[in-house]
Amino acid sequence: MKKLAVWLMLAVMIFAVISGGCGGGSDSSEPEQTENLTDDTGEYDPNDGGKGTSGELETDLSKLTANYTAKNGEILTGTLLSNVKVSIADGATVTLRDATINGVDSYSYEWAGISCEGDAVINLAGTNTVTGFHYNYPGIHIPAGKTLTIKGDGKLAASNTHVNNQAAGIGGGWFIPCGNIVIEGGIIDAKGGIWAAGIGGGGNASCGNITITGGTGTAQSGRGWILEDGTHAFPDSIGAGAKGSCGKVTIYGEEGAIAISPYTYPETRTDLSTITANYTAQNGEILTGTLLSNVKVSIADGASVLLRDVIINGEDSSSYNWPGL
Repeated sequence: MKKLAVWLMLAVMIFAVISGGCGGGSDSSEPEQTENLTDDTGEYDPNDGGKGTSGELETDLSKLTANYTAKNGEILTGTLLSNVKVSIADGATVTLRDATINGVDSYSYEWAGISCEGDAVINLAGTNTVTGFHYNYPGIHIPAGKTLTIKGDGKLAASNTHVNNQAAGIGGGWFIPCGNIVIEGGIIDAKGGIWAAGIGGGGNASCGNITITGGTGTAQSGRGWILEDGTHAFPDSIGAGAKGSCGKVTIYGEEGAIAISPYTYPETRTDLSTITANYTAQNGEILTGTLLSNVKVSIADGASVLLRDVIINGEDSSSYNWPGL
């Protein structure tokens, strides 16, 4: 009996050792390790990024406390609360989703609302506002020799709203050149400073090519300046800043910088040859073609209208008591 008891105890011990060493069930029940998105204080660290609802890399601008460079595939959202520089890495595609950057005018913050470090693509989603910091810097800056492409279906208001600012909404700043600007989509409202274009160059600076193939928008330039010789230096709404230069401007296939301000694209164009009743052109409209009917053509109060290859040969008759335009 004693020997039997000893053998039973040994069997129980061996079974326990085998069960503990070979069983993998306890390991499989442990939680899977996840990415740590917190800093040493346990708070969200924007430099580690965050996961959006669809697993995208998302950064909340309200949590930034130091200069920040957005990487390829990143989404910027929220309102920037600190006076820090926000950049986009060279070659990166970044999405603005309901992002707000309202720069503070100060010599301590000499940078744009968003500074592209090289070639960049910005996708627009939701409603976004980007304002430059120091008054010499634009809302969004692309360096000379590089290309910024804007696309998407969201909205963007870009400007430098500070008093006496000299910078573009999108492009360059005062003596600060900019590269190429390509707009393929979005609803854009770009306002330039006194010497600057809405989209394009700042005062006394060069700008690359500007190509708009999609989306809608309004560009507004500054009022320009009276020079020492008495001449008036005007900036384009899309193109060069005052006393600056710009490469080729192409808007929906039409070449040429736009001086009219504000200017809305795509253009509202009216062919005078199709008019058969009295007509009043509205702000931002383009009149073209030859008037064939004896009708009165007017321009609305306060409107800026572009005449492009227009011919109006009025007929002398007491029935038509009005000027050609």
